Amino acid sequence: MQRIDYTEADVASYRDEVVAKVVPLAQKIIDQKAQKLNLARVMYWDEAVFDLQGNPKPQGDHDWMLKQAQQMFDAMHPELGSFFAMMVAGNLMDLKTRPGKAGGGFCTSFPSQGVPYIFANFNQTKGDVEVFTHEMGHAFQAWQSRNLPLIDYLWP
Repeated sequence: MQRIDYTEADVASYRDEVVAKVVPLAQKIIDQKAQKLNLARVMYWDEAVFDLQGNPKPQGDHDWMLKQAQQMFDAMHPELGSFFAMMVAGNLMDLKTRPGKAGGGFCTSFPSQGVPYIFANFNQTKGDVEVFTHEMGHAFQAWQSRNLPLIDYLWP
């Protein structure tokens, strides 16, 4: 269907690489977390706990977060920094929590305008950073692929 360019052998090789390299790394991270939290074993309900003294949280408000994000994206790559500056200047993010605003976070796009849009709720938790950076990944992908044909139009 012209949608993939890999074979069954490629998938098997990828799976073997994950087992050989990613699984041991993930286990090492989990073991370090168990030690840090004084646990014999990390259970699924421990996943949300980052530190015994409490999870980190942003040290500033919405505007402070955007300034920090701009510095981070600039440091990652000039194109990503420029993209984020465009998102801020274009008011293409709704991040402030307010009464009556729906919960959650998502990224969508406006194809007629050729821009993505991020919806989220900053509520002074570590989730602010996690959700925001996650949705920024979707937004940047949408921006980078805005001139490509829609995959749904490809048909054998």
